[in-house]
Amino acid sequence: MELNKIEKKITFNLIDGAFLPNETTEIINHIVEKKLHFHELKNFSESIRLGKVNKNSVQRIEALVSFKNELSDFIFKSVGPHQLLKVNAVITIEINQ
Repeated sequence: MELNKIEKKITFNLIDGAFLPNETTEIINHIVEKKLHFHELKNFSESIRLGKVNKNSVQRIEALVSFKNELSDFIFKSVGPHQLLKVNAVITIEINQ
């Protein structure tokens, strides 16, 4: 009996649609907030357990906050409140070798 080849990659189209600016902001900010929370907890846990800052998490927090600000500026300075925005977010997970 031959085993099936193990998949090494999976892709899922998480977001694919056109949204109003406030909807776009809500959707993206929700995802970004979850990532911020993840890195804040990771950094906090490491600082308590090991007494040191998780540099990767701190950098990701800074990048995510910067992205949130850029997103807000882009949406509310570049488009009108009824302009649809095309949003596409693909999740790809691969086995790291």
